[in-house]
Amino acid sequence: MTKHSEGQLDEAIGLYRRCEQAGIEHAGLFYALALALQQQGDHSQALDYYERVNRLDPSNADAWMNAGVALATQGAREEAIARYELAIEANPALAMAYFNRGLAHQESARPQQACEDYQQALAIDPNQASWWYNLGAAREECGDSEAAMQAYQRAVGLRPNYPEAYCNAGVVLRSLGRYEASVMWLDAAIRLKPDYAEAFSNRGLALKDGGDIDAAAASFDRAIELKEDYANAYLNKAFSLLLHDRYEQAWPLYEWRFRSSQAFKSAHNFIQDPWTGQGSLAGKTLLIHSEQGLGDNLQGLRYVQPALAQGARIVLALPQALVSLAQRIAANLVVIDEDRIAADRSLQAIVDACDLRCSIMSLPLAFQTTLKTIPQAKGYLSAMPERIRLREEQLAWALHASPEAPDAMGGESQSRRLRIGLVWRGKSLPDPHRSVDLAQLCAHLPQGPLYVSLQQSHSDEDHSLMQERGDIVSFGKHLESFDDTAALASCLDLSLCIDTSVAHLLGALGLPAWLILRRQADWRWGRERSHSPWYESLRLYRQTRHNDWSSVLPRLEADLRHWLSGKA
Repeated sequence: MTKHSEGQLDEAIGLYRRCEQAGIEHAGLFYALALALQQQGDHSQALDYYERVNRLDPSNADAWMNAGVALATQGAREEAIARYELAIEANPALAMAYFNRGLAHQESARPQQACEDYQQALAIDPNQASWWYNLGAAREECGDSEAAMQAYQRAVGLRPNYPEAYCNAGVVLRSLGRYEASVMWLDAAIRLKPDYAEAFSNRGLALKDGGDIDAAAASFDRAIELKEDYANAYLNKAFSLLLHDRYEQAWPLYEWRFRSSQAFKSAHNFIQDPWTGQGSLAGKTLLIHSEQGLGDNLQGLRYVQPALAQGARIVLALPQALVSLAQRIAANLVVIDEDRIAADRSLQAIVDACDLRCSIMSLPLAFQTTLKTIPQAKGYLSAMPERIRLREEQLAWALHASPEAPDAMGGESQSRRLRIGLVWRGKSLPDPHRSVDLAQLCAHLPQGPLYVSLQQSHSDEDHSLMQERGDIVSFGKHLESFDDTAALASCLDLSLCIDTSVAHLLGALGLPAWLILRRQADWRWGRERSHSPWYESLRLYRQTRHNDWSSVLPRLEADLRHWLSGKA
């Protein structure tokens, strides 16, 4: 044991093995040998000996826990969790077992269960700074920024020289819209760790959101100086430049997205060289393939016509939801479902025969796009005429069936009643705060028009509210594709929409829509402008206070009432 306590692991392991070879079967011996092996990094052998300990002494909580650590190190998290539970059963006061189980849950994308375990560990031993740090990270993943901030404050209270905790706290404060405080905490992290590239990059984001573009750029540049291949810092600088309309500087940096932690990569390994605008496209076949979300792909489709104008033949590899829409851009396009390429040899042959390729959001770089040269801002997609006729018939029936009075709009007939589309909810990723509560939105919707939901699905609460109002109709079960949504939207006089793929669809169709944005919206909507350079038919309404829809909805309502009065 002396050799072991002095850190002489090889000698200690040799002594333990000689005892084992002498026939000694003792839980304490096997535990010491397992611990030494684990400290030496041999987790597989350590696990074998911990299992022998637990067969001899099932009450040894430390052996169960350490066996869990050995399993987790080898990637067997579920088995590790089972061992941690046996450790807790053997000793309910073993705080480290709760912490380790929480860590396994967190690494398995179960942050709520991780929070519960971390809290149990901290209830037993509240003086562990790293445990508070992990709790803060798990609370961030649960979307509880305020609680995360409290955990980070406890962490730095216990360990004032904890740069990672200061950095994470700065990230949380940025998510809460407290940009000056965010910079202060990130500065504290940098003072403790002057070569902390991640803190400089996060500081740049806080400065960017606070409106100081030059200071943000300097912070990103410092992050890159410290870590020259730091893809996230290059990408964050690109986003900052894009947000402030510095497109020429931004597009080359935006290419770092393929190497960033956000991993904007295609699911396919294409064999062609990428086309970045160099060389003529005349007589060449260019493969344009999708990336990121549906909105990004809808935005990028505006470049198909400019590419055709250079004499290229175009093959588009897109998500199935966009195939039919894209086919109507031009008669001579080849448009394929990207998910079928690997399983369909004929489609793979079409892809392989292309001369060049370009990821769809690299097209702005290839065409050297500036704020003044964005192509086809008036619209470039179209709905299917036959589906428009079908939606018109369905809307006519909805107008007839609506309980609203026929003269709700100053005596107009139902056939002329105004129709306004609504999109209030999007996926929680990448932006969990972009959705508007339907009840809050409804409080600002004047009576009179027929409101038409463009959502594919609705919560029970939304259904009840729609029925209660009586002037909101749903076509959810009929909206099986973007073609269906495009046709329905083409029958409307106006749409109110949050920042989701439908907003891009409306803009690409050239349909009038008012886009309801968070204070810190995506780069393509700019910083303060009320109209989009990418989509001329969109009007932008953004919060004036962080994550506060009450700071924008009254203004939208006033403009909507004015718009309605002009239609009366």
